[in-house]
Amino acid sequence: MFMGAGYVAVSIIALTLAAPVAHQDEAEPKPDAEALLTQQIIEHLEDITYAKIASYDGKILEVEYRYADRFFQDVEDVKVPRKENAVFYNGAMANKLNEDQKLYSCFEGRNEGSFFLRPHFKGSVKVTAKTKFNFVAHGASLLVLAHASAKEFIGSNLGVHLLHKRRGVKTYGAKSKEFQRDPTAWLTKMRDLDLGVELDAKSGEATTIGQHRRSKKIKKPPLGGRVGFVWKNTGFTLRTLKIRGELDREWAKKALAGARTLKEY
Repeated sequence: MFMGAGYVAVSIIALTLAAPVAHQDEAEPKPDAEALLTQQIIEHLEDITYAKIASYDGKILEVEYRYADRFFQDVEDVKVPRKENAVFYNGAMANKLNEDQKLYSCFEGRNEGSFFLRPHFKGSVKVTAKTKFNFVAHGASLLVLAHASAKEFIGSNLGVHLLHKRRGVKTYGAKSKEFQRDPTAWLTKMRDLDLGVELDAKSGEATTIGQHRRSKKIKKPPLGGRVGFVWKNTGFTLRTLKIRGELDREWAKKALAGARTLKEY
């Protein structure tokens, strides 16, 4: 059958009309929600933590506190019987042994008290506090807590006793007999000590950081929470505090929304 030029022209017009037309006002693909949240956390990290030294890679948040004004802004739920039991002050002073080395001080705790820090972590976490004890009385204790919530926490007492709370407190004491005595007999005063706790979420192993290493596998470790300090019958200066752990992104999302820096798409 013969098809004239007119038929070809009509067919082309029909195909053109049938083809989808791209509109300029067509919505662009939405960015991935998790990638967007990561970007916003990085751009507005000050809404997550006031620590001057802080970094986030999309999973792990690392913070280091050296200055009282920054540290103070991240502190929550301070409970002390007297105001002078919790003192925040900047104290960058030259080390007598090395004038180029600075000793920072961002907090001093006295007698009895407690506080928690604003950022929420989950999964694996490591807390290291460079601490100097100013005085130690009978029954002294300084708990460094991680994943603390109303229901549970893990922590270490004076860096030698491991603690785990869920419906009560379980304490895994130091293996060494030396550290089973009252702290007045062995706790080093007027020298910097690294105290803290570490949790490996994959293995469930919790470990003290301090003068004596104590590890224990926790069957059901805490899922997440805040870092905190609880002390009694002692006075100490917190030189620096380092925290490295997986950021709780759901909490971070709420923190950004509260600061009105969260963008919704």
